[in-house]
Amino acid sequence: MKSNPLKTSYFQGLTDHQPIQADYDPRCDRYHSGNRITHNSRNGVEASGDVGCYESNLGPRPCGRATEIRIVLVDPERGIVTGYAILYYGGNPMRMQISEAFKIIDGRIRMVDNIGLMEDGITTSGFTK
Repeated sequence: MKSNPLKTSYFQGLTDHQPIQADYDPRCDRYHSGNRITHNSRNGVEASGDVGCYESNLGPRPCGRATEIRIVLVDPERGIVTGYAILYYGGNPMRMQISEAFKIIDGRIRMVDNIGLMEDGITTSGFTK
């Protein structure tokens, strides 16, 4: 694992919907709870269609800013990173606590598996800094 694009930009890309293309392998796939949603025109989770991880985070998205971002595990030998954040949805009281596992190959995100818990009014994960 040459570098860790997650430390500087992945969660910022969720916030501003302007991911950095160089952070993503073109074959990157994102999964939600084990279901592949990228490069899958039949996915039922998002309307992203047959695009990759980078493209699926571009432009207007339902989620807003990511807060309480934590990178909790980095295993450079295996290229595995895990992290979590709270995603806001505009003025909506619904929030999603996301836990994400990443596979990093040659310094680029190759796979993301997201498990999200949507809750009304959540403001913290409960973990302290």
